[in-house]
Amino acid sequence: MLKRIVTAVGLIPIVLLLVLRAPVPVLAVVAALVALLTVRELLGLARGYGIQPMEWATYIFIGLFFILLATNPGGDKALLSTGIFAGGVAFAAALADPSIEKRIQESVQLYRDVGAGPIPKLILPTAVINGEIFPLQHMFDVLESHLDIKPLR
Repeated sequence: MLKRIVTAVGLIPIVLLLVLRAPVPVLAVVAALVALLTVRELLGLARGYGIQPMEWATYIFIGLFFILLATNPGGDKALLSTGIFAGGVAFAAALADPSIEKRIQESVQLYRDVGAGPIPKLILPTAVINGEIFPLQHMFDVLESHLDIKPLR
């Protein structure tokens, strides 16, 4: 018990200093090391229960996550960097989803069925519009009449 208290007393100031003062890349590197050590222990526990975890995939994913944070696409906003990564992961997961692939294939087939004419092509539930739509107000009118989408004003 005393060992835990001493460890906490020593680590709390270091963690606070990192979180409040360290640049995002430094924080990402330290967090990556802690995450990798933690995952190593978790995977060891899983093996102890007879579960074969996907070790390399787990390590690679964690490494990529923190490399992206260290490259800091969100500037000084760590939460934005995390959001960018999470959005990318969600997009990749959506693309891997068979129902999304099916929807894309259906859309490609629909495009072929309507003649695959000029691009851009706007396929609406009740109409197909070929080419560019000018003026912009006409585009707003089309979206509003076919999809009940109103532009923000």
